[in-house]
Amino acid sequence: MQSGYEASGCENWCGFAVSHGPGKVAEGLALGRFREFAGRTGTVEAAGLAGETEKAFSGLLRNPRKTDASEPKAEAVILQETLNGLNKGENLLKLDGDIGPKTTDAFNRLNRTIGSDHVVGALGRYLGILS
Repeated sequence: MQSGYEASGCENWCGFAVSHGPGKVAEGLALGRFREFAGRTGTVEAAGLAGETEKAFSGLLRNPRKTDASEPKAEAVILQETLNGLNKGENLLKLDGDIGPKTTDAFNRLNRTIGSDHVVGALGRYLGILS
């Protein structure tokens, strides 16, 4: 008979948290939330992609007390860098931190052609979450 600890699956997550620390758990959860978004969407609008990117990663990359709307958002720039890397040098996006129509079109096209697992995996590597 399994204990409540084993039945909850906590032996996996708790062991990971102990060995890697709470920061890695937060990073993994953020990437998982974004993966869920990317996997369930066919085509997204710019506002949806910008909102989901910010919701998933801004807490990891920016100080919430120091928000300056004029500065590029780090999570948006990293998404643009990721998409540029996946585009293999073609149709490069401007790294301006603004998720607009061009960034959204590139995300949608790559999500459709190579799949959300590849897009999110590359994003995780650019963020340093995955190796």
